Amino acid sequence: MNGRRGWRVVAGVVMSFVLVWLLGCERQVPASMSVLELASPPPTLPPSLDGTGRVRVRVLSAKDQRPLAGVTVALLRDEWREDPRLPLESAMTDGEGIARFSAAPAGVFTLCARGARHGEFCEVDVGLVAGGTVSSTLLLPPGASIRGQFLHSDGSPAVGVRLMAVSGESDPWPRMPTQAVTDFLGNYHLDGVTPGWSNIYLFAPVVFPFSTEGQYTNRVVETVGEMDAQLDLRLGDFVHVSVKPQLRHVRGGAFNPSVSSVSMESVWGSIPLELREDGSWTGRVEAGVHVAEVLASSKGTHFDVERAVSLTSEWSVVIPVKHVSFVPETKEDPGWWPGSGGATEYFELAGHVFLPDGRPASGVRITIRQSGGPTRCGNGPFVHRHARFEGSGFAVKVPTYQRFVEAWLDNGYAGSRTISGRAGERVVADIQLEEAGAVAGRVGFIPSPTYLQAPYFSFGDGEYHLLKHVAEDGRFVVAGIPPGRYSMRVEQSSKTYQFDVQAGVATELGYLPLDQLER
Repeated sequence: MNGRRGWRVVAGVVMSFVLVWLLGCERQVPASMSVLELASPPPTLPPSLDGTGRVRVRVLSAKDQRPLAGVTVALLRDEWREDPRLPLESAMTDGEGIARFSAAPAGVFTLCARGARHGEFCEVDVGLVAGGTVSSTLLLPPGASIRGQFLHSDGSPAVGVRLMAVSGESDPWPRMPTQAVTDFLGNYHLDGVTPGWSNIYLFAPVVFPFSTEGQYTNRVVETVGEMDAQLDLRLGDFVHVSVKPQLRHVRGGAFNPSVSSVSMESVWGSIPLELREDGSWTGRVEAGVHVAEVLASSKGTHFDVERAVSLTSEWSVVIPVKHVSFVPETKEDPGWWPGSGGATEYFELAGHVFLPDGRPASGVRITIRQSGGPTRCGNGPFVHRHARFEGSGFAVKVPTYQRFVEAWLDNGYAGSRTISGRAGERVVADIQLEEAGAVAGRVGFIPSPTYLQAPYFSFGDGEYHLLKHVAEDGRFVVAGIPPGRYSMRVEQSSKTYQFDVQAGVATELGYLPLDQLER
């Protein structure tokens, strides 16, 4: 017994020496290295868009920071912006105000949320790679509501009409709708409307199986604060519309060869129409005055045609393609409108972003010039998209005419890479960040995104700085600024701000009023 007890004492002493030696080795780890960093080896495989990932969104009240349960959270992709009738990729928040997407397709999207008596709030351009994760916190402002009654032209209640309210009278960004359906008296109630202008889409109920909804003319309503707005309507009858291209005669009676073959790329106006096999665009439209707009092309020449029409009965209209405006087509710049340079082709760009010391970065933003929709306004800079990824990996779709991509962090570090790719190709390219600083603050009023992601920030040399992010609550950060003394002007303000920039630090300017836009 004594022999065994002695062996136990010796074993305990030896174990104590081993623990002391291990603790001493742990203290020898450099202070600049954390245990987490030692456990996270450098990435080996490039990310991909082929697969799914996880999204976690926490929704709070902007008023008192409490979690909001039962709120709808949606992932809005570019496809939804083109056709808001598509089903929402959505989830509901639980009792802790958290919504989870366990298998969201990888890509870049906008995260939005809205709920009862709370308006919409979004984070634009969030990136998710296959097998990755992304998280966000959305603070919902107080919301308004819209009530009313819809009647048919004969005065009977319009039962089963679907309403969809989308924030912003005109908006190139995806927005999340709030919806309602009229009851047996034609009454409805739209809750959770963001104060300001809302575009109201109206859809007639499906009468026959396998038929599509008829769409009434959109209405625009303004709500103020948390007050209720009233919208009562008498809806018009539906008529059938067909828009067809027609060859144009020139002087002397001969056909103009430049428009001998016309391809209409889109037809829209108050109501979107659908393309048929015979080349015409057809659909059911509410009777009334409309403006039909046609975007067409013929042998590299592009035409933008508008024609006002008054619909009172079944009809078929033929719109001649007149040379109203010419949009030059180049490989470097496809022009102002979607499709003006032909269908934009993309390649996939994937890689990792590394800090100046070679370690993987975290929370990177990837900046690429936007294609499709208005890309600049007057002499202002081209609009760029800044996709935020959670870690160091990124994967994005890049137009084939792009030759440049930039990466940056909110602390100012920034880097760039020259790229090229063919349609459908996958290109792998890592980006090394360089030491730089940032400036941050909050602007007093954010104009509608129709103003192309204003405000613009320009420095002493008068050049616009493009590595910027402006949130919907006015919070902004401008990155990639070399250390030094600077003066900065916000496009919509007459004031100039002086500040110093240090590498890896976001200099805080606080609140910056935009005197030309405050209201």
